[in-house]
Amino acid sequence: MNIMITRLITGEEILGEICPESNFTCYVIKNPTSIAAARNPKTDNVDIHMGPWLPLSAEKTVKINSSVVACQYPPVTEILNKYNTLFGSGIVIPNTSYHNMN
Repeated sequence: MNIMITRLITGEEILGEICPESNFTCYVIKNPTSIAAARNPKTDNVDIHMGPWLPLSAEKTVKINSSVVACQYPPVTEILNKYNTLFGSGIVIPNTSYHNMN
């Protein structure tokens, strides 16, 4: 599974599985999910919100013309885990960072 964040030239970011039939002219993305960051005024932390990118579509995949894609990059583990909980196998990847107890 190749889960990536695709940033469009409009500034939108889409999280989803890049399908093998993607090529230089278009990207095929399965389970496209919009992601947005918002500051929580109560905790002063940044919360990440996810939702269907095309909520009214009956299709689970979408083709995006490569001319509107600014870049693609892999998500951090926390975002990948949240996506896998919603759409994937449900497998959560453990966080590899740890604190030195000495």
